[in-house]
Amino acid sequence: MYEDSGAGHGADLKMASEYYIKACDLNDGPGCYNLAKMYFEGRGVSVDSQAGVRRLLKSCDLNYAVACYGTAAIMMRGKLLKGSENEVTQLMEKACDLGDAVSCNDLGYRYMDGVGAPRDQSRAVSVISLACDKGLPRAVALSVHFT
Repeated sequence: MYEDSGAGHGADLKMASEYYIKACDLNDGPGCYNLAKMYFEGRGVSVDSQAGVRRLLKSCDLNYAVACYGTAAIMMRGKLLKGSENEVTQLMEKACDLGDAVSCNDLGYRYMDGVGAPRDQSRAVSVISLACDKGLPRAVALSVHFT
């Protein structure tokens, strides 16, 4: 509510960050994720990429799917967080298992190409179909192509 100025009053990003800190300290995955975004963007707090990474990792550890995908994306860039292709694939697998459609779609491409996991066309189609079932438009198009 404090982050969104459309909630009937002006935004108060400082207050929003304080509530996200409390939520994260209480092991709330979405709270840690939102706090990480604030650290990365410098909204309500000073820009602190390392604090952002720590909160993002904690959010993923708390099984917040979007945070696991975000961690994989940061790891792929290799600047803030280093990791192997296998670790990136494992994070995408976790995010997909937790229900993130984008992760399932991207994971399918990794299986197709054998990046971070053995090449497996059947598994690729399976996870892309999951993304399609979750309503991700680009997965629907690819899923139709393979079936």
